[in-house]
Amino acid sequence: MINISMPIIWTILIILFVVIEGLTMGLTAIWFAIGAIFALLSSLLKFKIISQSIVFVVFSGLMLFLTKPFVKKHLKVGEHKTNIDSIIGKKGKIEKKITKFDIGQVNIEGQIWSAISYSEEEIDLNEEVEVILVEGVKLIVKRSE
Repeated sequence: MINISMPIIWTILIILFVVIEGLTMGLTAIWFAIGAIFALLSSLLKFKIISQSIVFVVFSGLMLFLTKPFVKKHLKVGEHKTNIDSIIGKKGKIEKKITKFDIGQVNIEGQIWSAISYSEEEIDLNEEVEVILVEGVKLIVKRSE
């Protein structure tokens, strides 16, 4: 049987959680890394394994629930606006007729996009439309008023 000391296990877990956080950038694994740091400290103070595990769970949970909302609010984590968001509300001209069963095309600021009608109504060539939503790579449009 391999006998690995708990400080080594906690150190490996810290590294693992930090690597996972670095790969995902989701502000989730970092809280477990901090919990593992406290568990590592408790193992160095010769706490029993069950106590170390409790320290890990308690500190991970505290960090996750008490600081994540604050950090997420101030760092704007997970709120990556893309250029596609700026297209919502813009107006364009139909380049290929939109029908209930066929995807059309719309020209928005010189770019041609696939488009479907928000209300499933037909929209004829050269009609002006407004972008309501973006669904994948298709625009959801309605007639301009």
